[in-house]
Amino acid sequence: MRARRWWVLLLLLALIAAACTNADDDESTEPEGGEAAEDDDVDAGSEDTDDATSEDPADDGDEPDDAPLEASDVGVTEETIKIGLVSFDSATLVDLGFAEDVGDPLAGGQRIVDDINSNGGVHGRKIELVTELWNPLAPDILADLQRACLVLTEDEQVFAVASLIFFGDAVTCVAGDHDTPLLGTGTLPASVIESGNGNIFLINFQMDRAVSSLATTMGNAGELDDIETIGSFGMSEAGMQEVIDEALKPALAAVGHTLDIEALVPVETGGTGPETAAAVTRFKEDGVDGVFLLGNLFANGAFMTEAEKQGYNPRYFLSDLSEGTTDQLITQAPASQLEGSRGTTWRRTGRAEAGIAPSEFDLNCVENYGSETAAENEAELGGTAELCLQFDLIIGALTDAGRNPTREGFVAALESVGEFETGAGGSASFSPERHDAIDEVKRVEWQIGCECWVQVSDYEPVAEVAG
Repeated sequence: MRARRWWVLLLLLALIAAACTNADDDESTEPEGGEAAEDDDVDAGSEDTDDATSEDPADDGDEPDDAPLEASDVGVTEETIKIGLVSFDSATLVDLGFAEDVGDPLAGGQRIVDDINSNGGVHGRKIELVTELWNPLAPDILADLQRACLVLTEDEQVFAVASLIFFGDAVTCVAGDHDTPLLGTGTLPASVIESGNGNIFLINFQMDRAVSSLATTMGNAGELDDIETIGSFGMSEAGMQEVIDEALKPALAAVGHTLDIEALVPVETGGTGPETAAAVTRFKEDGVDGVFLLGNLFANGAFMTEAEKQGYNPRYFLSDLSEGTTDQLITQAPASQLEGSRGTTWRRTGRAEAGIAPSEFDLNCVENYGSETAAENEAELGGTAELCLQFDLIIGALTDAGRNPTREGFVAALESVGEFETGAGGSASFSPERHDAIDEVKRVEWQIGCECWVQVSDYEPVAEVAG
């Protein structure tokens, strides 16, 4: 098993995610017409990097080791392989306090690629990194996301894409419309993943697995034993009702509980409209004392803020869905509302607060590829380590895909990657049947003393979707 690390996602963009995943699925853009290095993996300090791929890697066509290098697919020449890296321009959001400062991920990605290339590249080819930013403050965010897709797929014609924050139809544009493998880090609904024609891989949860795991883990840990009435609150984004009906309700039933009341407010309001106040009033009047928050940063914060106004203090349950279990929620919600909240996460959240040191993979990644401030900044450390994990998986899959890689072989190699660590302590894996990687989560609790999440359990296996 490889020591890995997943990054701390930036949270303002949860508002955008709902709008993007709610867009009309039918409006996706149609497509327009040397020597091998001794170790092609990213050197982030792992001692067992050779174990990251399974014993039966993707079929490389039985090419001989000295087969001539050819232009074998889109983005591949005899000398280079083009890989796209897409993120959003976060500087303004950091200044406003709406996103964590994780440094410059595009510069970090370039440092990793430069190191790979200086050690021979992949089967003698250099990696050409194509970076693209989209603007979260653009007047039409959906259009800017789509623009970023078209730059990478049509203008630059990359072989594959690593995405840090990317949503909805733009994901479909890359993976489905342009048949480009995409390794992302966000939570996506099943409908978006299915739109990618098997090309989408997540170092994260599919939405239904995040919610099902939260409910089952909380029930098994006894955190629901003193809860009499359970409610759920979220936004009417694409796939959310299915998540409630097919994941949350069955998972609660499996641990002896029921979902008594549910409220979904319009996506268009971002969760901050009058419907949220009405939902709080209804929950309070009906005696709901446990609330599963399924919205984004702003919707969840708006619910808590309104609950504070109405003197309503239930216990909240949150997960990695829309990055609920990160400390950014305090920017939108009163600390008194968060006190005692419970959650599940596979991330590094709460690790430092519980006195747990960063993993060897994290530390070596930051030392090799981080900025001068990364080691002292928990968010930047996580961001840099996430890049190491993404590129380690990409380079490993490119290596296993053979001297003349194809996208089909690359996808097969990712599906054969076997078990790996996220770097925070939990394990993950891909398979032909499942492209969202997370296999283990830990429990965290919000504590008022530090105004932060604190890890309160070891990692345990993810509870699969019930029903």
